[in-house]
Amino acid sequence: MDAGKNWRTISEDLTNGDKKGNKAYGTLTAIAESPFLFGLIYTGSDDGMVRISKNGGVSWQLIYNAFPKPLRVSSIVASKHRREKAIVAFYDENNGNQPFLFLTHDYGKTWTDIRTDLPNERVLVVKEDPKNEQIIYVGTENGLYVSFNNGENWHPFVKQLPNTAIKDIYIHPKDGTMYVVASGSGVYRTNISLIQSLRAAIVAQDFYPLEEKVTVQYTNSWGNTWSQWAEPVTPTVVFHAFANGSKSVKVKIKKDDVVLQSFTHQANEGFNYITYDLTISDVGKVMYERKLQKLIFTTAVNGKVYLPKGKYTIVFSTENTEEERTLEIL
Repeated sequence: MDAGKNWRTISEDLTNGDKKGNKAYGTLTAIAESPFLFGLIYTGSDDGMVRISKNGGVSWQLIYNAFPKPLRVSSIVASKHRREKAIVAFYDENNGNQPFLFLTHDYGKTWTDIRTDLPNERVLVVKEDPKNEQIIYVGTENGLYVSFNNGENWHPFVKQLPNTAIKDIYIHPKDGTMYVVASGSGVYRTNISLIQSLRAAIVAQDFYPLEEKVTVQYTNSWGNTWSQWAEPVTPTVVFHAFANGSKSVKVKIKKDDVVLQSFTHQANEGFNYITYDLTISDVGKVMYERKLQKLIFTTAVNGKVYLPKGKYTIVFSTENTEEERTLEIL
């Protein structure tokens, strides 16, 4: 209560007792305090004991010990959205990779198994999204996963992360930056503001581009160079999208019903980053100038033709769906 200058004991042994042997256990491995109520504390141990105190440690109640053998509590979340809600992750540290992940909406009186379609990987860390109550992130021994419906379904986060143990997750509550600690690979950072706006109904769709409109600032340096020894400037724009399963996505850039450029993106399940270099194909150039009956495009030093200022329609097509978005070059 005084920035660590003085300490006092607030519990007896909250584990199932000290276990002697070549690998001793019987220690606390996770502690979480509710942001709603001072003194609402959850603890978890390496022998499967989960306890709760609603009065700052004056008294404790065992709220989960139903496993037939001791399982290590790897992570506990005390919800930022509902005071009665908590999430607990376990794993068997002696053998097996099976995930164990449970959610309660009543201070641990009852629990719901939310591992559902998670792969057979130990869950090491759980985080609740600070803005969207339905979103939960878990780090496993092989990657990062996200659920948009409180654990009913899970999706790989991004393929760009290494297939290694995710040891910790931190989400900045204001700017939407996520930091992920990957074992042996370092710390990764990304912005999840678009992800936080997603809802389960959107994620259930076959393929969904996240932005309604993407804007790019035009410059006449595209494809050109300031020196014969310098590489030409090559612009790119990134479209963020969510795919429900791996699939091929046809991307078309259109203006006045003329296809100026097209390409195929192989989408992975979960989040995808689709890059486009803002070029116009030879066929697209000819077809659009023929429609306008005048020459309007110029070829850059690198031999490519780039989109001029204006608004364009981006069409994303799969076997089952078609979505249109807007690209504006200012």
